[in-house]
Order: sequence, then structure tokens, then C-alpha cells
Amino acid sequence: MCSQPRLQEDACADDYEAIAFQGRYTMELMAKTDYPAIDLEDCNQAFYQWKKHKKLGIMTFRNHGYKSALTGKTAPPHHTPWKDALDDSLESYLGDS
Repeated sequence: MCSQPRLQEDACADDYEAIAFQGRYTMELMAKTDYPAIDLEDCNQAFYQWKKHKKLGIMTFRNHGYKSALTGKTAPPHHTPWKDALDDSLESYLGDS
């Protein structure tokens, strides 16, 4: 089942083409479930933005919020830069500082 999509993804010219392929493939799988409909282009745009942020800074790309495909809301950035967020407790994660 996975070999054909894997070959198709491997044939993509670059990461952005692979992201578009993954989006289309995910939509094919979702069509076979009762998962809520989402906007594929919104998903791809969020992934493209994430990829650009990752290229700009491997230590800073996690500091951004992205738009939810389900709610349409953009997540706020975490209160602490990722590289400085050493406290992984729930209280720290949900805190304001």
C-alpha cells in the first residue's frame, strides 16, 4: 500500500513539491474517513511557511505560530523562545512567562 506513494514522493523535485504531494495524498486518505473537511491550500501554505522559517533559522523556526486547518485561527507564539524553554511542565507551557 505504501510503496507507490513513497515512489511518487521520492520523485518530487524539491521539498515544496513534496509538501504539495503529501497534502494531496492526505486528502485522498481523509476522503475515506469521517475527518472534517479542511482547506488543502491552507495546510500547504502553513507547511511552506514552516519550511521557510526552518531554512531561516534552525534554532528559531519553532518560535512561530501557524494557522490551524480546522479552526482557521493562528496559534500564538510560545511565551519563551524554544531554545530557552527548558521547563517542560504543563504549568510552564500554559503560563504567560
